[in-house]
Amino acid sequence: MYEERYGWHDREVPFAAIGLVCVGMAPFTGESPTMIVLMVAFGLLLVGVPTVAVVTGRVALRVDAHGVTLGRVVGVVYRREVHVPWPHIAELALFTADMGDYQMGHLGIRLRPGAPPPPGAPRPSGSPVRTVSGLYVAPEVLALSRAFQSWRLNRAALVAAVTAHAPGTPIVDLDWLGAPRRP
Repeated sequence: MYEERYGWHDREVPFAAIGLVCVGMAPFTGESPTMIVLMVAFGLLLVGVPTVAVVTGRVALRVDAHGVTLGRVVGVVYRREVHVPWPHIAELALFTADMGDYQMGHLGIRLRPGAPPPPGAPRPSGSPVRTVSGLYVAPEVLALSRAFQSWRLNRAALVAAVTAHAPGTPIVDLDWLGAPRRP
């Protein structure tokens, strides 16, 4: 079994610092009460969301004998915990989404043709997302993906767990020269 839980990492620290500054400085800005409330709310959002995930010990990713569980995400985008059993998984996709101003690593699941969407999974919507390698990730994979935000992926542990529990399931890395490969 391989499991990652949400935690504090380098990427979250600057956001938490900005949040604390917003909360601490809000009363001293001389702004209107409405603006002060908005600054405090924004600051609490930046600090509170990752803190809740860390304190509650939520699972970000679990790979076990039953399949893959993508943990619940709370924040600007809310996503429920989703469990996908091995017989429904065609492949796991690793990719870095190129969002213009920033890049974010993801792990996504491509379902086998005819496999039902897992309970709690959002419906695929929107356009494909461009990766840093220039490939595009389909909306159905994006719907069953999680960004590496407040958690880190251990590729070796992922490969070991997939090999142990579902040896025929490929792990496709879409960032490596635009060609699928097993990490």
